[in-house]
Amino acid sequence: VLHAPEGASVPLRAVWAHGYLGVPMFFVLSGFLLTRLYFDALRDGRTGLGTFLMRRVARIWPLFLVLAVVQHLALWALGRQDPHLGWLVSLTMSQGWFAGSLYDGLPQAWSLTIEEAFYVLLPLACLVIDRVVFAGARSRVLGPARWFRLGAALALLVVGAALLGELAWRLADAAGWHWRGFLADRGHMARMTLAGRFPEFAVGMAA
Repeated sequence: VLHAPEGASVPLRAVWAHGYLGVPMFFVLSGFLLTRLYFDALRDGRTGLGTFLMRRVARIWPLFLVLAVVQHLALWALGRQDPHLGWLVSLTMSQGWFAGSLYDGLPQAWSLTIEEAFYVLLPLACLVIDRVVFAGARSRVLGPARWFRLGAALALLVVGAALLGELAWRLADAAGWHWRGFLADRGHMARMTLAGRFPEFAVGMAA
């Protein structure tokens, strides 16, 4: 698929060309699973904020760190290691914020930057949904009125995330923080940060 001549018949080309759909599917599933696992626990105080964040870091970062270190050692051995601290962006899983480092190290890891940001936002999102949708009531049943309020709460969160992204971009631009394409432009914010990708998580949360 990658190396076939232009115009050659490759049966899987159509499938490969839509591989990007795996990313929004990943975000929708993440929103669904994390809300399913943690909404009640965060709401009832059975899981504290610190415990939640520690579990998420422990779930994703150690294995990523091992793979990223192997990758950077291999690049160093081949003489292809980035001398400008690109490894620091990669090892902290923050490459989604930097257009110039988006595919450094482990290229797919830009999506983990978005996932990390969702982990930070999820407890606040659960609090907003609890207050707006359930208003402190213990019943979990979603009647028509609560479905409407859930849609309103998630819309509020989507708009809030977009506004935070816009504010962050404006501050970075005004301060001249352009190192490695940090928050490069609005298009980058929409495609590669939680500011633009939160609607996908919101669909999963609603489910």
